[in-house]
Amino acid sequence: MGRQKYQKLFVLPDQTARLAIPELAVIKDNAPIASYEVVHQRYFSGDYPICPKCGGTNTRPLKVVDRQLKDIVGRQEKASDVIDLIFHQRYYRCLTCGNRVFPEKVSFAEPGVHFTNRLSDILADGTLLQSYEKVCKEYGVPASKASVGSIMRRRLQFRMSQLPSLKTPRAIAIFVVKFYREEYPVILSLDDHTVRFIDILPGSSAAAYSAFFSGLDRYQVKQILIDPDEQLLSSAHTAFPNSIIAVSKECIQRFTRKAFKEVFQAEAKHCTVPRLYSSLINPEKYLREEDRERIERVMRKRPRLHAAYIAYQDLLNSLEGKWNVEKLLEWAGSMPDYLEEYAEDKPVDPIQEFDIISDILTLFRNEVNQYLSLQEDPAPSLAASTAAIEEALANMPYCIFDVLQARMLLNTPNELFEIGDKTYRLGIPIDQLVSKIYDVNEMIRQKRENDRDGYDTENESSGH
Repeated sequence: MGRQKYQKLFVLPDQTARLAIPELAVIKDNAPIASYEVVHQRYFSGDYPICPKCGGTNTRPLKVVDRQLKDIVGRQEKASDVIDLIFHQRYYRCLTCGNRVFPEKVSFAEPGVHFTNRLSDILADGTLLQSYEKVCKEYGVPASKASVGSIMRRRLQFRMSQLPSLKTPRAIAIFVVKFYREEYPVILSLDDHTVRFIDILPGSSAAAYSAFFSGLDRYQVKQILIDPDEQLLSSAHTAFPNSIIAVSKECIQRFTRKAFKEVFQAEAKHCTVPRLYSSLINPEKYLREEDRERIERVMRKRPRLHAAYIAYQDLLNSLEGKWNVEKLLEWAGSMPDYLEEYAEDKPVDPIQEFDIISDILTLFRNEVNQYLSLQEDPAPSLAASTAAIEEALANMPYCIFDVLQARMLLNTPNELFEIGDKTYRLGIPIDQLVSKIYDVNEMIRQKRENDRDGYDTENESSGH
């Protein structure tokens, strides 16, 4: 690389002290545009790093690449400024392992991220409660889509490392939520008949399930309630060979409700009756008289929806009493009878949406029977909990998985449990989790409405 471009006498001590990143030395202050040019302190030592691949010490500097970052530094009056940081990063060649080229290692910023770690942590904490774009706007930095995932993962890993270890539940439930066309498994603890949120996984792959299961004590987990998914079933059997793995009544109710929603969306497109769907999915015995009258008026012109509604209500009633796989399969096979009763000889498409229930009962018969063999329902509030989480996430504005996971895990405190002199976390109570999600959703919605109306309730300056 030839002679060094910068000498130690170029270092600006006051600016270096203000920057307060021990790795870096400021060599140029580009006033008045609030920009520091920096090099690694190793630049002046003559020490060359070892090769990260082979561990060899026969390395030589090859080139310098300028890396542009945003940083936040303090002022004497304890406020702060966002500045540009131009890092003259050196790249080295390893002569031991085939001329491999690698950059000098740094700890003040993650690879590929356009912010220093201390600024990215501030942006990540802000994104827990409002939109990433809004937080970046507050600090006067570009909302880099390439960086948001990295900064949220970094913050999540750090904050989770500060929490007590998870106490392995005796019973867990895993159900899949849909969020903007993507599906994410949600892990719930069912200990002591109380439902608590533990985690949400990045996908329903065997690798994602195995990574989560590996953090649990395989001998402590006695029951696992699953959604009908072969990857999940196989991963659960592998991780917990001695556990009861079951498909619950709640799961069958939820999939039946989703099937009925498909019928509703197809048949009631132009229906203007407010809150009709929420009335239809509730057990009919809980409806008020005025709700019954509204439903009856809607059903007169929609025989397919009427047949599906009665079938759905019949299944809810069956699940409230004694039921088994054969009884539910008989119900699933009777869809043509429901149509015949309400179609009144009019041509109506068959109700195929409920075929999913037949598939679950057939392919996961053993797991359904495992549930029926349990002495008691592991958590009576499970159905209400899954429905509340689904509804809360349905109202959350779009965000990538890393933001979604951080908002669910970091905004609400865990319940804690002490064994001897050690503290464990049990998970997040569902009511508190859902309440916080709604608070975040409302905060983002209000701020977006304020922006559209031409004003902003937040401080727009980059100084804080």
